[in-house]
Amino acid sequence: MLAFDFITNEAFRKSLESDFRELTECSRATAWKAVHVLAGSIIEAVLIDHLIESGKALAKDPLKMELAELIQFCRDEGILSQKSVDLSTVIRGFRNLIHPGRVIRLNETVDEKGAVIAQKLVEIVVEEVAGRRREAYGYTAEQLTNKIESDASVMSIIGHLLKKLNPYETERLLLTVIPERYFVLDSEQFRDTRQECSHLAKAFRLAFDLAAKETKERVTQKFLNVVQEEGEYTVQMYERNLFRAGDLQFLADGERSIIKAYLLASMSKKLTSSLIQAAEGIGKFLDSEEAKVFFQALITHILPDSDELRDLSLTRLTEERSSMSDENKKWMEAWVAKLRTMYQRSNRTAFVESLDLLESWGDDVPF
Repeated sequence: MLAFDFITNEAFRKSLESDFRELTECSRATAWKAVHVLAGSIIEAVLIDHLIESGKALAKDPLKMELAELIQFCRDEGILSQKSVDLSTVIRGFRNLIHPGRVIRLNETVDEKGAVIAQKLVEIVVEEVAGRRREAYGYTAEQLTNKIESDASVMSIIGHLLKKLNPYETERLLLTVIPERYFVLDSEQFRDTRQECSHLAKAFRLAFDLAAKETKERVTQKFLNVVQEEGEYTVQMYERNLFRAGDLQFLADGERSIIKAYLLASMSKKLTSSLIQAAEGIGKFLDSEEAKVFFQALITHILPDSDELRDLSLTRLTEERSSMSDENKKWMEAWVAKLRTMYQRSNRTAFVESLDLLESWGDDVPF
């Protein structure tokens, strides 16, 4: 499918995609006149959109230009190649084909050869316009997302590409494009999409870190709305893959409480590696009761004979403790001491050693 991902207006982009699908179907059905008409319409729309979006002061309104004028102007501006201009003769009279009288009077003809050229011309023009727009303004959110999905090697330079993304596209990437694409990939049942999902999640977090404060606030507010209004699957997708508890700094106290309650309840119900990751940065936002829930959700996974979450739980507890209030630190210290005493009395040496490891893990400040 030809990519119209350089078009930032979603409704317009979907309309062009629909027209191109229809053009393809008409070609298969040997409806050559329809192919010519649709090809001319798509090319005209793409060129007009590009000229309007460029923001350049033009001598004539692009909406009032004939297709021939648009093509020649875009050639002069270096937007289209000479090859595109030469091939465009097959669609310059596409509007005449709509009126049977004009077709006869002007001796317009359509055939398979012209239709094949018209369809190919659409692809060439779209690729040329997309390339010029990318050179001038950088990637759109859709283009970058498609690049992440189709080329795994792009992750080695994703930070550089995100820095070049303009603020508007960064916000679109975070608010709609990556989350929506993640849903599509995550729901696919017939192929392994784990790598693409992982790359999108990584790109989301990198983009969030680079975004303006106002954008971070809007993105975090959207997660709050998801928690309050969406179903469990949607909430869990955000919570476990795109959200980090450190984002709570961009919400008011009352709003933070809602997300903390949901996250802690999820951790208490069934702890997973993605939930442990999502809890990154939560320490400084926990009150005394929340700290107890957080501690209890993780502590059992640190003890011997636990699961693969042991090291992750140990690291998360240690890192979050460093940012907790003094009150919460003292409470956790007392609980660790109480557990050690209990296990020492029952001669459960391995359990005691795990608690010793917890005390000495990470920074130089012991419990």
